Amino acid sequence: MRPFALCAALLLHSAALSAGVVINEIAWGGTAASSAHEWMELLNDSSGTLSLDGWRLATADGNVTVSLSGAIPAGGYYLLERSSDTTVGGLAADKIYTGALSNSGADLTLLDASSAAVDSAHFAGGWPAGSASPSYQSMERVSPEADGNSTANWKSNDGATRNGTDAKGASLNGTPKARNSVWSASTSTATAGGAPQPSTPTVSVAAVREVVINEIAWAGTAASPFHEWMELLNNSTRTIVLDGWRLRSSDGDLDIALGGPLESGDYYLLERTSDSPVGDIKTDKIYSGSLSNSGADLTLLDASSSAVDSARFAAGGWPAGSSAPSYSSMERVTPSADGDLAANWKFNDGATRNGTDAKGTPLNGTPKARNSVFSPVLPLPPAPDSAAVPSATEERALSIDRATNPFSPRDPNPARRAARFVVNAGTAGATRTVRVCDVRGQVVRTFSDSDISSGAIGALLWDGKDDGGRLLPPGIYLVHLDAASPSGERKTGRATVVLGYPK
Repeated sequence: MRPFALCAALLLHSAALSAGVVINEIAWGGTAASSAHEWMELLNDSSGTLSLDGWRLATADGNVTVSLSGAIPAGGYYLLERSSDTTVGGLAADKIYTGALSNSGADLTLLDASSAAVDSAHFAGGWPAGSASPSYQSMERVSPEADGNSTANWKSNDGATRNGTDAKGASLNGTPKARNSVWSASTSTATAGGAPQPSTPTVSVAAVREVVINEIAWAGTAASPFHEWMELLNNSTRTIVLDGWRLRSSDGDLDIALGGPLESGDYYLLERTSDSPVGDIKTDKIYSGSLSNSGADLTLLDASSSAVDSARFAAGGWPAGSSAPSYSSMERVTPSADGDLAANWKFNDGATRNGTDAKGTPLNGTPKARNSVFSPVLPLPPAPDSAAVPSATEERALSIDRATNPFSPRDPNPARRAARFVVNAGTAGATRTVRVCDVRGQVVRTFSDSDISSGAIGALLWDGKDDGGRLLPPGIYLVHLDAASPSGERKTGRATVVLGYPK
């Protein structure tokens, strides 16, 4: 080969390797529905959309040669199912292929349109992970950046982090179209010491308000009213993977597919159309569609399509934020409080700011930083009876044991799995009623006198459930006491309790 031709070939090969598409998951053993129901997955680990037209995925023994097509977005997955689209029952295949993978191993190679090798998983000597009957675990790649031919870079699905079903509706021991259960961003995790190292556990589903809609610049910026942006906050104590998550508006203008890990306490920035609305901060997601200036109903859904958070203001309009001339963002006050509550949103204060618009002007907002109006506890609304601030005597009528406030029904310490209310009715024989309300003042749990231990000072445990036995979302709850003595004298009290996140 002449030097010029050799250099050209090397350049093509280098370009293909930098494309960032890798073989990410292999279900060589099939599924519990059928051992013939093999499937594979590719991942675009680059920062841009890539066309797979003219690409091939092939085994060295010739049993599998798949011609690929279509595009795969940045961070997106490409699902290949053998023979039909029934192999992975709950997800649409991107490609149906014929041929079979040997259970004893195979050499897989991914080739681009120039026939240059982009990635490979060469295991003709035996698969390093995954299984056939009875568990039918997929073989998952640990790090997209690490060598696909390294046995240390592959593990079996962990059996807990899963996605999709087989043809009979049973959950797969795999993660098609979602982040691998064994994923690690670090190449050293996959290769250090020649063996896999433990990675930080991550999850793709969440409890209510573990991730929240934290800031909404519905009017855009001073640079352009089209430069809308939004922000999510991981309000939990763990890393949460947003693969398979969506942020939607009820009018259909927005349906944003999210992705990537979000560390505890970190922010996820979404910018409309391009990365220019927030000029000096890199976006986590570019989206299309727009927010109506008159209001919208936004819902955040996790990988199981469960609603994690919402900000629903289509009917009453946005409770905060503004358009020209100030273009203030709408900032959430308390992450753990209800996102549908108008009182939980305020204008950026105009002094605590972060980031610039596309023209370099400071934003009246705090993208990727703590909100200017942040408060760990939402100020209490007026009591349902519109009574004045309680006196010291009233405050002592009801109190919460500090050792159980906050509490979590799944706290490792059993003593903190229920809140302990101390009720001082002032006299024995009083008829006592305790009501737990959410921040809107709606009663969610009612306790009668028989639920409270007897005596002038009684005690009561609340397990965080409503009257129907359902676990309530984490947040601030208001507790009200109404006690009537045998003589007819009444005593009231109020207190605040924090229901924490499940562990």
